[in-house]
Amino acid sequence: MIVERPSLRFSVRALDFGRGFYTTTDERQAVNFAKKVRERAMRTGDDAAGCFVSIYEFDEAALDSGIAVRRFAAPNEEWFDFVMANRREEISGGTDDIIIGPVANDTVFRTLIGFEAGLYSKRRAIQLLKARKLCDQWTFTSEKSLGLLRFAGSKEVVP
Repeated sequence: MIVERPSLRFSVRALDFGRGFYTTTDERQAVNFAKKVRERAMRTGDDAAGCFVSIYEFDEAALDSGIAVRRFAAPNEEWFDFVMANRREEISGGTDDIIIGPVANDTVFRTLIGFEAGLYSKRRAIQLLKARKLCDQWTFTSEKSLGLLRFAGSKEVVP
């Protein structure tokens, strides 16, 4: 769907960075996610669901404007622990307004499941993750940070 006014009201907690409005600078990642959401809607009987990617402008100078930003440059141990804690819903909310870092997409998720099942040590799981080119995600977790996004349009995605 087209999202002109992002909201935290419909966010899910058990995601990589917890409750928030998720964005990415990688168009392919956004398109793939939109297609997955549409497929899920179709399976639940919403065959009228369109497939769109919403586009936003964000002035990165705002990152220095007094908002709390947590940035993970790579899939390191701190990132890994944070993602696992959020996916397990062990974190009930934080003080970050924006969280930026690698996305644990479906391929990465298999590695995380392997870790949880005891197939990999944390060190081995992180090595496997570093071997992949991971897309980024920017998660806006507060109303204050959502106010920094400007809707710039949308793009229809052909499923």
